[in-house]
Amino acid sequence: KPKPLRFSLNNIRIENGSIDFWDGPKQTKHTVRELNIGLPFLSNVPAQINVFVHPVFSAKVNETPYAIQGETKPFADSLETTFDINIKDFDIPYYFAYFPLKLNFKIVSAYLDAQTKVSFIQHKKDKGPSVTVSGNVSLKKVALDDVKNNPLFRLPLVEIGIAPTEPLKKIFHLSKVSIQSPELEVQRNSKGDLNIESLLLEKREAQPSPAPEKKEDQANLSIDVDEMQLTGGKISFSDLSRKKPFKTILDPIELKVDHFSNGKEKKTNYLLSLKTEANETIKLEGDLSVDPMRVDGGIEVKSAVVEKYSPYYMDSILFDIEDGRLDFSTRYKYEKGEKEPIISLSGMSANLGSLRLKKRDEKEDFFKVSVISLKDTQLNLTWKELKLGSFFTEKGMLTFNRLSNGEFDLEKLFPPSPAKQEQAKQAPSKESEKPWLVTVGQILLDQYTVKMNDQKTSVPITLLGEKIRLTGENLSTAKNASAKMSLSFLLD
Repeated sequence: KPKPLRFSLNNIRIENGSIDFWDGPKQTKHTVRELNIGLPFLSNVPAQINVFVHPVFSAKVNETPYAIQGETKPFADSLETTFDINIKDFDIPYYFAYFPLKLNFKIVSAYLDAQTKVSFIQHKKDKGPSVTVSGNVSLKKVALDDVKNNPLFRLPLVEIGIAPTEPLKKIFHLSKVSIQSPELEVQRNSKGDLNIESLLLEKREAQPSPAPEKKEDQANLSIDVDEMQLTGGKISFSDLSRKKPFKTILDPIELKVDHFSNGKEKKTNYLLSLKTEANETIKLEGDLSVDPMRVDGGIEVKSAVVEKYSPYYMDSILFDIEDGRLDFSTRYKYEKGEKEPIISLSGMSANLGSLRLKKRDEKEDFFKVSVISLKDTQLNLTWKELKLGSFFTEKGMLTFNRLSNGEFDLEKLFPPSPAKQEQAKQAPSKESEKPWLVTVGQILLDQYTVKMNDQKTSVPITLLGEKIRLTGENLSTAKNASAKMSLSFLLD
């Protein structure tokens, strides 16, 4: 009929209701207690269409309290609606019986709190509908285990502040993200598989990949996070895929990100710091922009124990690094160029102290030095340039042997390289490829001692070089470049 049926319902209330629902296929029981619904009036009478209705809902669903209250115009053209939604201690694992995909891990516990406001309004046809969300969401007491009940991930609390966000317009704005004391157990087994791969969904048969998102849609997506902070993080990592197992603990991990945005020319500041069980420290800071992609910052490593990481380099050398701590710092820059990315390091400094090297079949060190220092170095991977400002080392001791066949034992410190033919197959030469340009501003090697035991002579002899001092200036691999060198020592 041209005119709808007019009605007006008033003072609708349900008090202290209860519902019991047994879901046989999922073997799950659900209960609703203390159910309260209030609706002052509901009417499509013209005089009341533009009057807000204030519905109220509250209940305990599976012992989790819910409360929803707000105002709406259900029969107005605008459908203007605002709701306050409050949820406390929502038990996430209880509802995973309805999750359609199989998980390769167990959710031991996880609870959700939400205090949000959702607003909807139907604008005129030229604008379309609008949904705005704001409030706070908390995820707490998160505990994930693998299928063997080994701990994978623990997260006491995540707090997310939602500034006015409009999901239909792809505008997402978070006022804060606070992550407190997360703990992650990462293990790589003998086959090289990581246990955290189980956090991914079970692999299924390959399906055709969806069509890529249009550039216009990507451009319309707006993401802003005013502040993100992670405190008291901990990662325990073990690698059983190496000949010698590797273990380390990163604790604490601190991260702070200010004003993240994917907007054009918007800069984001970040600061990451962490410490290991061996008192090694790493600090990473700088700023980045997403559009265009650009990163500019600095990294600082202090007291890195070189011997600790032997499982990753021991197959490339035939000797052991017995001692040595490394300090390293540099500025880094990445920028998306027109043809290829521009990657550079500047102001690079490294200091290696108390280094001792020993052959694996011997008891004495064949090389030891108090300090090796590198300063004011620049590296540009795009232009293939390496500029060493200064190289300094002092108080070093080197002992080596000349064998009866005329070979030096220092030649056997590394595994034999593959045959030239194999090298040619693996990496075909490119005559047109630009060679690296390497320059060294200053070199100083001071107070070194070198001892050689010569077993090739009819009577074995020992040569001893002491107080060795080597200096150099302006060394370069550039064509026709000249350098100054000076060498002095005492022989026997």
